[in-house]
Amino acid sequence: MPGSCPPEAPNPPWLGNPMLAPLGEARCSDLARRFPSARHPEGERLAEVGEPVSRVLVLHEGVVRQYHRMADARESLVSLVCGPALLGHAELLAGRRWVTSVSAFTDVALSWMPAAALAALVEGHPAVARAILRQVAMTACVLAHDQRQVFAMLEQRVANLLLALAELQEGDDPRVIEGLTMPMIANSLGSIRRTVAKVVAGLSRRGLIVRRENGDFVLLEPGALEELARPIRGGLIITAEGSLPDPPPIEEPGAEVEILEGPALRGQRFLVDRELLIGSHPRCHVLLGDGQASPWHCRLYRASSSLRYWVEDMASAAGTRVDGRRVDRAVLRGNEVIEVGETRLLFRVETTPARQAR
Repeated sequence: MPGSCPPEAPNPPWLGNPMLAPLGEARCSDLARRFPSARHPEGERLAEVGEPVSRVLVLHEGVVRQYHRMADARESLVSLVCGPALLGHAELLAGRRWVTSVSAFTDVALSWMPAAALAALVEGHPAVARAILRQVAMTACVLAHDQRQVFAMLEQRVANLLLALAELQEGDDPRVIEGLTMPMIANSLGSIRRTVAKVVAGLSRRGLIVRRENGDFVLLEPGALEELARPIRGGLIITAEGSLPDPPPIEEPGAEVEILEGPALRGQRFLVDRELLIGSHPRCHVLLGDGQASPWHCRLYRASSSLRYWVEDMASAAGTRVDGRRVDRAVLRGNEVIEVGETRLLFRVETTPARQAR
């Protein structure tokens, strides 16, 4: 797996931990003496969900993973935490047990600090309390950001995981991820190995990645993977001085209909906002002088729970057709031709300025 700790330094870098640095060099040296560092190999379990937090984990070097073990023994990745960092402090301050399991993702160097010792630091040093509060807040933001993965396609999640692992890689080529297996990817994403294998094969066919005979993954097109994973990037790796990109604004697509053919209004365009009523009734937004159009013939609308547009027939006599097919209700994705009596309307998404519906 990517990276490992360098040989342990005689004096672990407590002063390099942003949450403990406000204590100063002398106090950090005292902590290093009181709570000596120990090395733990990749894969070693460090904490189990549900255990009491009697001590906090002070991570000096390396990467640990927070995860949940599922009923079928799969392990779903929550986040990768890079040293220097603290773990267990949030649960301790909240009076909770460990809310995730923790294991060494790479070889790590860490110390265990009794809960009482951390509590004394927080109470006696406001600067430490502020630094820990900032890290807790940042972690909460990262995890909230990461919840978007639940709604993302597996292809995006695989791309995001590969990019995150590449960031942690310490080899000569940052595009190469060593020792990564298909079960490891599946377990990390809480998915089925067969499904993950299909996604990986698809990325390989597109020339984005390749898997060498020795099992290493090579990211051939990191830029394309970044674009694929863009909606969920930034949510797997947590660092003490971490940051997140501001979430992109939701771009609500505009939509319009243009009268292509009909007894009247040919060439005119109407914006589709929340709802556009079409028919021969004077109160319709698009008033058709069409003898075959019912008073309330159909409506176009945008679903309140999504950005999708729909057309719905309103029990008209002649019916509503979309691209020649009669429908009661149908999704509109753009460039469909809607037939209302003798009138044909073209539906478009991402409009140019059009006449506002009455």
